[in-house]
Amino acid sequence: MRYWIAMIAVGAAAGIAWWLLRAEPPVAPPVEKLPPHVAVRPPPPPPAPAPVDPDALLRTLLATRPELSRWFPLDGLMKRAAAIVENLAEGASPRPHLAALEPRDRFRVVERDGRAFIDPASFRRYDTVAEVVAALDVRALAEAVRALRPALDAAYRALGYPGASIERALGRALGRIASARVPAGDIEVVPKGGVYAFADEKLEDLAPAEKHLIRMGAKNARKVQAKARALMRELGLGGS
Repeated sequence: MRYWIAMIAVGAAAGIAWWLLRAEPPVAPPVEKLPPHVAVRPPPPPPAPAPVDPDALLRTLLATRPELSRWFPLDGLMKRAAAIVENLAEGASPRPHLAALEPRDRFRVVERDGRAFIDPASFRRYDTVAEVVAALDVRALAEAVRALRPALDAAYRALGYPGASIERALGRALGRIASARVPAGDIEVVPKGGVYAFADEKLEDLAPAEKHLIRMGAKNARKVQAKARALMRELGLGGS
């Protein structure tokens, strides 16, 4: 008898527990609805960048070093820049357009055992040029090139390339500088028509623009070449 009473008590307790603990279906939170008169508007677009003043940008760039303002006066600069780019792209000497960069000291050689070599002092004549080039802000220079692109294109077309763009010529010019072979160490020269030529025929057969780079000396040339490569990357230019 007690056994049945115990069974009934356990069953009742289990039933009560199931009723109290049974899972209730989750109640979804109420969805907040906007009043019908409220319109959802997209966020306003970001403000457009202020237009770039090419002349102001160029003045700022040239003001970074006093030498730049002396070497590259603003008057006629686009025409001169286009001519320099075209000269370098073709391997010609840009000397007629860069008279301000001409060294004041004369070219010197040293003689050893009856042979002439470029005096290291001749390389040092280009130290300032290499230092100024190495200090150029590549991003600022690339920004100036992009902003001045219409003016540069117009100046380049005026050289006799109607419908052409300066971009390809600039890529070739920078590529020529970046890939030029500049020997380290002593460079032997020989007299030739009142001036000196490279004794190594492979060097003497190079384009005038590349020979100018060699005459700067390996240390200075590496600085110029590194900046040319950096500018090519920043502008996304190839060398062909």
